[in-house]
Amino acid sequence: MSNVSARVQSWRKFGPANSFAHAESQVSSKCKNMVQDEEAAFKGSDLGSAPSKCCLRFTSLVLWLCMTLFSTAVLLAVTCLLYWIVCHPNAPTTTLKGVEFQKFHVMQGYDRTGVPTVMVSLQSMVQLSFRHPSKHYATHVSPTSSVTFSYLPRQLAHGQVEFFCQQRESQSELKIAAEGTNYVPLYGAGSSMKQAIADKQSVWLGLTISIKASVRLFAGLMTKDYYQELACHVLLDPQHCYCHVYNLPTLNPKPPHHNCPPI
Repeated sequence: MSNVSARVQSWRKFGPANSFAHAESQVSSKCKNMVQDEEAAFKGSDLGSAPSKCCLRFTSLVLWLCMTLFSTAVLLAVTCLLYWIVCHPNAPTTTLKGVEFQKFHVMQGYDRTGVPTVMVSLQSMVQLSFRHPSKHYATHVSPTSSVTFSYLPRQLAHGQVEFFCQQRESQSELKIAAEGTNYVPLYGAGSSMKQAIADKQSVWLGLTISIKASVRLFAGLMTKDYYQELACHVLLDPQHCYCHVYNLPTLNPKPPHHNCPPI
């Protein structure tokens, strides 16, 4: 009887109602633990992602510097543009003052491939006048500026201008030496030159002058380039120049003469 009563009591103790209450309490405790863990994780993530005061100050400083630099650059660009428009420089002018032929050699020879032809060597001095009328800027003349003598399609002599700076509202005289590096073969153009020298006539030479100048503002921040090219013909009189004519089939050697005056 005692065993039966113990079993009845244990059944009453662990019956359906008590077991359901026990399971419900376990589920509720687990849910509370999960909610607490999620809240703790959420709070931890908020604290980790929230920017600090030092980071916010640094970001604001960087933004302020960027805005300041941008506004300064825009203001400087507008100021330079207005200054350039108001004080726009005038183009410089170049004038040919004269040409002096110092040496003129004509001879019968051979080119590099052994073809017989008339060879010419020329040395001269070209005088130019360069004027810069601008009131606010100086101009820089590029060393690529040059003078070139040619006879028909053949280039006889070439000279370059040295780099220089021309001050505002000023003028300078330039002397440029133009000479050939060696004897230049004339090929088909040699017959006309031989005929002109045989008839004691002057020889027409082509002269090309190329001038490149530039005006720089604010250490080259703004640049204005000017190109000027002059083309003309000059008359070479072999009778009044330091001239050597020899080894031509129809000509006799001639002694050298004095330098011809500027044209």
